[in-house]
Amino acid sequence: MVQPVNPRVARENAPFPLAALGIDADLFKAALLWMAIGASGLAVGLALGVLFAPRSGEETRERLAASVNRLGEELQRVAEVKAGAA
Repeated sequence: MVQPVNPRVARENAPFPLAALGIDADLFKAALLWMAIGASGLAVGLALGVLFAPRSGEETRERLAASVNRLGEELQRVAEVKAGAA
């Protein structure tokens, strides 16, 4: 009579298919885990950003452009003052 094979034991004893490429199974599993954690974090961050965004995209871009312009003008004034003092 043939003994049934436990699939978990068979899977644990199977050779790692990427071993021929010199990739360690434990390192590969750890890398997959970290990639899954990173992808999950990215997905949660994007979802929260979309849910809690206080303004529309167009309004946000306009405000960002205005802030960058104000910063540029302030830097230009500082550079003029520094050039005048030199």
